[in-house]
Amino acid sequence: MRRGRIECDADALLPDGFAGLQAVAVDNGDDPSLACRPFDKKRKGFALADGAGAMVLETLESARERGATGFAEVIGFGVSQDAFDLNRPCDDGAGAELCMRRALADAEVSAEEIDAVNAHATATYSGDLAEAAALRKLFANRWREVPVSGSKGAIGHAMAAAGVLEAIVAAQTCATGIVPPTVNLSHVDEGCELDHVIDEPRDASAKTVLSVSFGMGGQNAAVILKRF
Repeated sequence: MRRGRIECDADALLPDGFAGLQAVAVDNGDDPSLACRPFDKKRKGFALADGAGAMVLETLESARERGATGFAEVIGFGVSQDAFDLNRPCDDGAGAELCMRRALADAEVSAEEIDAVNAHATATYSGDLAEAAALRKLFANRWREVPVSGSKGAIGHAMAAAGVLEAIVAAQTCATGIVPPTVNLSHVDEGCELDHVIDEPRDASAKTVLSVSFGMGGQNAAVILKRF
């Protein structure tokens, strides 16, 4: 038997693989910008995107010494691994809630001190439901008052780069107080109820922002940023 070399483009397989998992939107027609609809009744999954971002992270003392223009301060982070399922989170969002509570504990702040959320918001059916459930439990009776925004409706899901891109958005919210809208969210689905920012940016005077990422296999991460 002759030895040979099999070559394939892994990136080319990604859309088909995610489509098979019913995680990627395939009904966007002629307008890809409408494909990703986080928390919306008509959501069908995320839209894959290319992108990259970089943030400079240094000690507060170092930044002050060199007169840096800071956008936000990292005051806490949390991680968890719920190991519920390879492809979907548990319905009640327990793993996501745990990592957010760990971030609050690390920052030594309460949920009442969070001014806005940059959500993971993939526009997958089960993912959005679990995330919304986790946020409602985290904020308790404040869940109708904390502005929530997801970036993927506008920029798609850049996979490994998604977390840093959304942290950049969160840092800008800290710096300006303005929460951007969730693009393509028109009709909030049952079970996804939150204080969604829709249509227009909202000046919420936000200074402390929670930014979250929830990956396949139950990998959860949260970071809390505060105005510099």
